[in-house]
Amino acid sequence: MPQFDKITFFNQIFWFLSAFLSFYFIILKGLLPVLAASLKTRKKIVNFISVAGGGLTDEASSKRAYFKNVQNFLKTYKVLFSALVTKKSFLSASSKTKIITQSIF
Repeated sequence: MPQFDKITFFNQIFWFLSAFLSFYFIILKGLLPVLAASLKTRKKIVNFISVAGGGLTDEASSKRAYFKNVQNFLKTYKVLFSALVTKKSFLSASSKTKIITQSIF
């Protein structure tokens, strides 16, 4: 079989191992320290923001509650206004109709 040829078999293994190990050490010594430093910096920033911005969550929750109150008020106002308009149009329509009273006998 040609893939197990004794002349090229060890040559292929040598070049495979040398390419793999060179890429491995380039990534290990060059890329991973940069990524680790970036992740540590991000973690420190997130921790700082969560500690310093602790009051922001209280403020956000109070604003969220205020917004829900405003929404509930607007929904109630809309329902009452539509009921008022419907009642007013019903009353105006009923007042325009004239009831004719005639005796049948």
